Amino acid sequence: MVVVIIHPNDNLWFTQQFQNATNAGLVVEAYVYLYFDEYYYDPTASAGQQCTYKGTVPDQVQRAINALLSSPLGAYYTRIWLDCEEEPSVCASFPSASQIVQLLQSAVTQIQNAQFTAGVYTRGSWWQTCTGDSNAFTSLPLWYANPDGNPDLLTDWSGFGGWYCPSAKQWGQTLIDGVWFDRDTILEGV
Repeated sequence: MVVVIIHPNDNLWFTQQFQNATNAGLVVEAYVYLYFDEYYYDPTASAGQQCTYKGTVPDQVQRAINALLSSPLGAYYTRIWLDCEEEPSVCASFPSASQIVQLLQSAVTQIQNAQFTAGVYTRGSWWQTCTGDSNAFTSLPLWYANPDGNPDLLTDWSGFGGWYCPSAKQWGQTLIDGVWFDRDTILEGV
């Protein structure tokens, strides 16, 4: 499986990624990075330009869905992973754990109403802190980030969020021809 980041403002980019992956015989799924405080913070930007408004979480998810549905390749995507890893920034107040759970529940409903399935991508520490270790999403597949260099899915699994077993693990990165790639282990049939 290859996962393509959805860039609603750059349909050409993910369309090219999709075509390259499918031409190589790979299955492609999509994910959308969620900005829970609605802003992207860039500390390297000049003063007054550090916070970029990204819209509400429902807006972010809808833009991703619209980008997929408007793409000639949109019918080939089956799952949208909700990327939950944004840390609180200085741009705006960060939602409470219960608010984040509500936002995620709404995002899952949006995705399902658009005839896609949803999955959750996150780190254990983020999930425990930012959702209060909510177990409201155990029916969804979990792809957890733990860059420990070990590709084994369960060796370091300590459990969080009520998930009994993860479906995937990002365990590292590698540099190939000047481009960084994530290294993941993914259960077959996820």
